[in-house]
Amino acid sequence: MTRVNKTEMKAYDYIKNQILMGSWPSPTKIVEQDISNTLNISRSPVRVAIKRLTNEGFLICEPYKGAFVAPKKLSKQEFVDRMELFEMLLQQYLYLLESHDLRLNNQLILFKLDEFNQALNQHIPAEELAYMLKNIMMTILVEQSNRYISQTMVSISEDLLKVSVHHLKKQKVMCKIFISGLVQMLNDIHEGDFPRARKEVRIFVNKLMLEVIDETASVS
Repeated sequence: MTRVNKTEMKAYDYIKNQILMGSWPSPTKIVEQDISNTLNISRSPVRVAIKRLTNEGFLICEPYKGAFVAPKKLSKQEFVDRMELFEMLLQQYLYLLESHDLRLNNQLILFKLDEFNQALNQHIPAEELAYMLKNIMMTILVEQSNRYISQTMVSISEDLLKVSVHHLKKQKVMCKIFISGLVQMLNDIHEGDFPRARKEVRIFVNKLMLEVIDETASVS
């Protein structure tokens, strides 16, 4: 039993080091047989190592395609800094909507948000979830004429899937906080209550940052 555990750790350390050193950038495909041959071990411990690294967010497993190196994760501090920028830009956008008496297509956006929420409960690849988030944000930001600002906000929203957290469950929780916050914000906009919409933005952005800070405190 001990020998098997050591073999699994050998495979785990090898794959993880290749990723951390940049030898295997995203989206390098992980080939079990190649690793097995390199380390002179069977494929079983390699398979266990791949599963563990997938749970930790280093790899992404796609049905019928295999395992791939995941996109580089953001540090928790980088995520917090970018969320602060996101809040400022979203608040400015709300002022733009209010000052020009603009309304968004709530029905369409809420439909897309519901689709994304359902996708979180399924085994959907991170790339597909990121695409769905991008689509949602572009629909929300339809009145933003500044392309750089809209692209920045879209990019930050995708960071929900890139921030380095210890459990994928945490990432799902954060996505659900983001989605429910946007739903409440959209309802407030629809009712013309922009002060409450801006307050909702502060609330859900703070919740997201606290989720990350909380995990940092509990791990240290």
